[in-house]
Amino acid sequence: IAGSAKFITSTRNVHGSSLIPFNYVSFQGGLAKFDNEFKGTFISPEDSIDRKDLFQRSQYNVGIKMNILHWVRSPYPRRLIQDIQLNAGFNFIGSRIADTLVKRNDTLYRTATHNQWFIEPSISFTRNKNLNMCLSLPFYYQNIKASSGIANSSSTWWAAPSINLMYYSKRSTNSKLFFRYVHNIDLKKPKNAFVQLQLGYSVSVTDLLNGK
Repeated sequence: IAGSAKFITSTRNVHGSSLIPFNYVSFQGGLAKFDNEFKGTFISPEDSIDRKDLFQRSQYNVGIKMNILHWVRSPYPRRLIQDIQLNAGFNFIGSRIADTLVKRNDTLYRTATHNQWFIEPSISFTRNKNLNMCLSLPFYYQNIKASSGIANSSSTWWAAPSINLMYYSKRSTNSKLFFRYVHNIDLKKPKNAFVQLQLGYSVSVTDLLNGK
């Protein structure tokens, strides 16, 4: 489950162009639930951990995203490209780790936290008012806090090309059915890649509160 709150910070364009700098800022967060048998990612005897597994199985995240540039064309005449954005931000990520003290059955479970900075270019396409597709290519720079007690806490670079397909209902353009494909790639170790597929329904809390 994920949620976000967006606040418009500027609507002034650059010299009458379609380019708007610092258009908005958004705050976002999410929670993930795994099967009951998963309690945490195990630490090796050398106090190191599988960084891909730790990132892939993160249980919560909170962060902020700021728009740097937002390019918006007028919808008339009808155009295929809806907008182009360049965003940047920071996420605070928590993952559960399993620290074996004496033997594998004697385990201490605790949370390891990540710092994640990112920059995200994206482009959106729209067709027939109800269909939208967004392509994005965020780059993540992340490390694990030293307080987590993990030896290999050094910084890593990730790229996450994604495709987001959305269908908007005719009643409300703020609610949508979506399908998301994300391919996460460790740029230092490309074999440490993993894929995320999501199918869900997004609703506007504001519309729900207003009875729409």
